[in-house]
Amino acid sequence: MCDLKTLPLSQLMRAVYPDLYPVHTLTHYKQDASTAPDPPRLQLSAERIDSDGAYLLDDGETMLIYVCNAVSPAFLSECLGVTAFTQLRDESRELPQVDSDYCSLLHSFVEKLNDDRPHPSNILIIRDNSPSRLQFTERLVDDRVEAAFSYYEFLQHIKNQVK
Repeated sequence: MCDLKTLPLSQLMRAVYPDLYPVHTLTHYKQDASTAPDPPRLQLSAERIDSDGAYLLDDGETMLIYVCNAVSPAFLSECLGVTAFTQLRDESRELPQVDSDYCSLLHSFVEKLNDDRPHPSNILIIRDNSPSRLQFTERLVDDRVEAAFSYYEFLQHIKNQVK
């Protein structure tokens, strides 16, 4: 509740509706050597998550990097320093420094996201089959569950209540 009263609007918006980016395709969004890649923001829905991808969810306080089980071995070795998905720990709290262009792109993207913040966000790397998976999936607010509205339905409900 204190965050609602004290956070700047941009950080509050990110806390309520985090930013989701595909990081397994960063090379497609690289403009030139001097700038960080600019991947598109994705809708916070499980249908946007491919089993062969890796995604960064930024809520302003923590950047969760969610690694799916069919992600390419090239991504694993060049960004995370492992050769197979099974070698990833369930949870890791730092982004490894690997001597590769792809790793440099990922680090520059994370630095770009941290530029407008008073302190850098924490990093948490999660495998898609780890017990910590819920930290990522519960932030996919556009998905509807039986007991609650989706984000869009919630906004429509609020709009109707205000009328």
